[in-house]
Amino acid sequence: MSSFLQLQAGALSMWFCPQQVFLRHVVWHDASGTPRTIVQGVFPAVRDRDWQTMSFRVLDLAVEQGSDHFHILYRGECDSFPFRWRGDLIGRSDGQIAYRFNGEATETLLKNRIGLCVLHPIDCCAGTACRVFHPDGSQTEGQFPKWISPHQPFKNLRAIRHRIGDEAELEIEFRGEVFEMEDQRNWTDASFKTYSTPLELPFPVQMEPGTTVEHEIVIRLTSSPGSAASNYVTAPQTPEVSVTIDRSIRRKRPAIGLSMATCDEPIGRNAIAYLASLPIDHLRFDLDLAATNWMDRLAEAIELADRIGCHLEPALFADRDSLSKVATCVDRLCDWPRIARILVFGSQEKTTPQWLVDWMTERLGESNRFPLVVGTNAYFAELNRQRPTVPPRAMVCYSINPQVHAFDELSLCETFQGQRETVESASHFFQRPLVISPITLRPRFNPNATSRPDGASKSPPETDSRQTSHFTAAWTLGSMAQLATHQAVESLTWYETHGPRGIMSTQGERYPLAHVLESALRSESCIAGDVSDPLRISLLGLLSADGRTTILLGNLTDRALDVRVVVDGRPERRVTLATDRIEVLELSS
Repeated sequence: MSSFLQLQAGALSMWFCPQQVFLRHVVWHDASGTPRTIVQGVFPAVRDRDWQTMSFRVLDLAVEQGSDHFHILYRGECDSFPFRWRGDLIGRSDGQIAYRFNGEATETLLKNRIGLCVLHPIDCCAGTACRVFHPDGSQTEGQFPKWISPHQPFKNLRAIRHRIGDEAELEIEFRGEVFEMEDQRNWTDASFKTYSTPLELPFPVQMEPGTTVEHEIVIRLTSSPGSAASNYVTAPQTPEVSVTIDRSIRRKRPAIGLSMATCDEPIGRNAIAYLASLPIDHLRFDLDLAATNWMDRLAEAIELADRIGCHLEPALFADRDSLSKVATCVDRLCDWPRIARILVFGSQEKTTPQWLVDWMTERLGESNRFPLVVGTNAYFAELNRQRPTVPPRAMVCYSINPQVHAFDELSLCETFQGQRETVESASHFFQRPLVISPITLRPRFNPNATSRPDGASKSPPETDSRQTSHFTAAWTLGSMAQLATHQAVESLTWYETHGPRGIMSTQGERYPLAHVLESALRSESCIAGDVSDPLRISLLGLLSADGRTTILLGNLTDRALDVRVVVDGRPERRVTLATDRIEVLELSS
């Protein structure tokens, strides 16, 4: 967190990112000295009519900072959107924090959301009772959802209050507009988010030049009777991180595959040779049966799977007019000896429609030739909000990417916990094996765009320059640790075979993340582990068929870290994690 400022407001410590003017991880230490993140973040968001987050520049940043207080002023201007604002962030010695936002449209614009948002951490809040205060002065008792809520758990908010353990109470007040809360675990964020304007109001909204938005968020932590919350001081931070592996807690590795590349460049001979050397479980390919060239696409996928020696995971997209093509396609797939499973989606629906579920169930009959998978090609949110009927023996699917709402490295790492939460909730809701396909670094399309009638972009997926970085290798390791170790997960698909969204270049030059996937593919079981600071270190244990244990450690920061490794209750060794590689520890049986 070298680019962050560490701030103190009374007994509360926190980080501030100047580039994003993002107040992050407000921490309070309880009577035992245990750190508790009571607010995950407060930040300004400017989102256009398609829910795209607008980039902005921070100007005239001024920071006054003392040992127990601070005051930050700045100006914000969007790079390609006619909106600007002033920000004022104050932390007082009594622990109160206030963030003010005052902005205006400089030209006519269409927006879905502009203003301050608050992130409430799931560790502190999920399942916790709370009191909600409304603008008309009324109050209601409530509870943060334990399982991921498909819709807003709280609406019409003026303030919310809940306990922090047995010793303190947190109140957050929202001023300037009517606010409501959504469960961001739907998009793998590890938080609940309070925002304005309510989604039940029509959007996008047209703002004329000079139209203003004024918000203020006020955070107050108060002690309970008999405690002394306001007197607790911040515990010292230790530079060393500890990781723990218990080899008795393991599960058989789920299937792991890759997606066919979406880039135009054909795959090279060296890249084919590398794929053929890996025990890849399946190759996912998307097949739009309304397209005129779907047979060519199917033949191309079969040829590639044959060359690299893996199964196929076709994702079929159909409408009612293309059912005859679906029948032809399914018959051809039945002739191919290596089909892992078939994912079926409606071309115009966000989750598998009932008519397609019924048609596929009747077509496959009692055959166990290959599993049927229903669900969504988009985010868990779509699956949660429009839950499909799941026929007997079928599986449930959804996709994951960590950049729906934020794009910095710390936010990407915060999604590890959110990814696990989607698995827990999906397993609870459906009681079926889960197929997560695919997992990508960037969104592949926008399922909620309003500028297109079908809601989705037809352009190629955006690329992220970090795809080839060591950070993404460490992030992939952290994602795998949360998903591959859960018993409900049947299959995982990461990235593409090659190209800017793949595991290597077109000519076969391997990106660092390829080595993480290779290690996992060559293992038989995954071993659960614990990390004292999961935002800095990623960890996964792997067990081979001959009993060898391998521990992979990734550094998620921009500086070397000292790590203490504990295996089966015994200190194994101390290592220094560099930023330019995944550390591989081989252990005796």
